[in-house]
This record gives sequence, C-alpha cells and structure tokens, in this order.
Amino acid sequence: MEKNKITFWAIVSILFLFGIASVNADTIPLEKGYIRFEELKKRLPGLQYKLDMVILVGEIRFKKSTEFKFRVDSAYFIHRNNIESLTKPILYMGRDLYLPREMVEAIFIYLIDSEVSYKFTEDKLTLNLYQRVIVQPEEIGLRHLIIDAGHGGKDPGATAVNGEYEKNYTLKIARMIKRYIKKKFPNLKIKFTRKKDIYVPLEDRAKIANKKLQSSKDTIFISLHCNSTPTPEKSPHGYEVYYLAQSGPIETTRESSILSNQLIDIRRDPKVQYIQSGMLSSVIQRRSILLAKAIDSTLKQSLDSKIASRGVKKNNYQVLRGSMMPAVLIELGFISHPQDVKMLEEKTVQLKLAEGIAEGIKNYVMAKN
Repeated sequence: MEKNKITFWAIVSILFLFGIASVNADTIPLEKGYIRFEELKKRLPGLQYKLDMVILVGEIRFKKSTEFKFRVDSAYFIHRNNIESLTKPILYMGRDLYLPREMVEAIFIYLIDSEVSYKFTEDKLTLNLYQRVIVQPEEIGLRHLIIDAGHGGKDPGATAVNGEYEKNYTLKIARMIKRYIKKKFPNLKIKFTRKKDIYVPLEDRAKIANKKLQSSKDTIFISLHCNSTPTPEKSPHGYEVYYLAQSGPIETTRESSILSNQLIDIRRDPKVQYIQSGMLSSVIQRRSILLAKAIDSTLKQSLDSKIASRGVKKNNYQVLRGSMMPAVLIELGFISHPQDVKMLEEKTVQLKLAEGIAEGIKNYVMAKN
C-alpha cells in the first residue's frame, strides 16, 4: 500500500511538472494566409500594438520587449534598425491588425520570452508554448556573419521524400538562424546571399561575402544545404559540417585572390606579399577548421540526437573555395531520410539548429581570440 502511494504521488509530480512545462496545443484560424492580432493576443497576454490612424504607422511589442515598427499595407517591418521583408503586407481591417505568417514567426522569435512550437497549415496555426526561455543579449567579437541559403530560384536542389525542395529548407532555416542570432548578438551584422527564392550563381555568393571584408576582417561565412541520396530506403541520416579541403592549386588560387582583393598591403615588396598571402591563407584555413569543430560540438548538445552528427569533414565546395574568410558549409540533414525531414519541418528543431550554430560561433570567437 505504501509503495502504491509513493508511486501515485510520483506520477502526480511528473504530471505537474509537465503541466507547467507546456500547455495544450491551441489552434488559430488563418484567414487567407493571415492571423488576426486579437486571436494571437488571446494566447499571448502582454502582446499589444499601437497604430497612428493618420499615417498608418505603428509598433508591436510584448511586455517591455523591443518593438517592431511597421506601416499598414507595407510588406516590411523594422526591428533594432534592421529592415525585414515579408511576402505579404500587414493589413488593418475591421479595427484589427492582420499579420502574415512571417510576421507571426518573427514575434515568436524576437519578442516572446517562451520557447514556442508552432506549425502553419493552409487554414490554421497550431501553437504550443513551453517554459520561459530567456535569451540574454551578448556582445560578441565578430562584425559580420554571412548566411548563404543554398540553391534557390531555378536551382531547387534536392527533393525531399515529402516533395519539398532543398532550397525551401535552407531559406526557412537561414531566416530562423538570423532571427535568433539577432536576438542573441544584437550588434552582429548579418547578410544573406539571398533573402527569397531567387537564383544566385555560386561564384556570386562568395563575392557577396568577400565585399564585407572591405569594412571588417571580423567576418565569417556559413552556407546551408541539405544532403540527399537517390535511394531513400537506404538513406543515411544526420548533419555534417564541412570546411575547405586543401590542395596546392586551391592554396595558390586563394593566395592570388587575397592579393587581388587587397587583403594585405600590396605596397610591399612582391616577395613579402607572397609570404603574407600564404600566411593569411593558412590563418583562414585554421580558423575555418576551428569554426567547423565549434559548430559541430554545440549542435550535438543543442539537437540532443534529434538530428545525429556525422562529424566534421572537408570538401572542395565552390562557395568555400571562393571565400576569403573563415567559412563552413553545413549539411543540415538528409532530406532523403524521413526522420531527418520530419525534424527539419519542426520549428522547435529549427530553433535548436539556430541555438547550436549561435553557440558554436560564440565558442569559435572565444577560441580564436
């Protein structure tokens, strides 16, 4: 009897703990791709907006969080002086705001101090709020982060087992990474090689990144992709982090690029230039390896086997070959494997990817310094 009593209270305690850790799933109807602000506010007390009815400019905030600034009928909003684009404009009808899904996702990432699990379908938003998770803003000794969402436009990349294209996964997760990192490291400047579904040639992606070196050498480059095999029934699974595989011709090309991009003092003697370009190329390579290992280590902790690590590897990828800064390419998972696809679809897993990459960047900067 005493044993049963203990077991009963143990179960009650577990249920109580899980009860305060999360709430039941809630659904909000979508109206032609929009969420009514009042419907969102019912689930998120403390969410509010102000709107100047003359100029139709307003702000959204959650409690005392930094606000979003927006204009009605505009497909943009401003957060911390950064302009974010939307696929649909913010609307005001019947004395209420109507928010497109990207704006709702931005509220979850930037403003809400809880971890949110959510999923959009054609006609509804399914929402779970978990325990309060506060992201403390930090200073980081890094100036620029270039995020390259692989493929895009006429280049769809691989096709997942659910029919989704690789280009869509890389862009969705790139946006999640940006939103999380802007919250974690507000002073870090983030640049996308593509913000939407457009085609950007591989050589241009590296050029976009290299332009940032003109304003600061404290710049890193992360390219996002998804792996795939032609036989889904035998598909491996897990993520991989790559750095550039070195060879004599690759080193020579990078040293020439260092000179042509004037990353060293070209007024010096040619022999000195040659030595310095070789030394800088070696530094870039060592730091790329350091960055890859740091991100792999923190992704393992963050993902907690939701997507397994296949380790740090090297390859002669063109976007890495053309980058004149520490650069890595992350294969986020095998979209030919059903379990990896399921994980990559989950917003909470996308957030865990963002958290792991952010912590990896932080650890890299600390180790580098």
